[in-house]
Amino acid sequence: RFGYKELARKALPAHHQHMRLWRSLPDVEAELGAVQKSEHDPRDPIYWESMLKRDEARLTHRIKTLYGFYTIRNFIEDKGRRDQADQSFSYLMA
Repeated sequence: RFGYKELARKALPAHHQHMRLWRSLPDVEAELGAVQKSEHDPRDPIYWESMLKRDEARLTHRIKTLYGFYTIRNFIEDKGRRDQADQSFSYLMA
């Protein structure tokens, strides 16, 4: 309805390439420790308190990621899958 279907079709090859590259990365858990999960929901103000400086590129990236995730999340109809997506997203936003 918003043209997302066609956009998703065009983006699929890039997504597959991204996943191939991601899967080729070495496992660095022994060196860096286990992946951390965000303690707070990024939609709550406490998440943002003293964490990021306003002039950091990381801040704008997180805002774009947050917007994109919740835009796509709206299309997940199954509650179990939506909950699973929320849990996975909390690792990305740590």
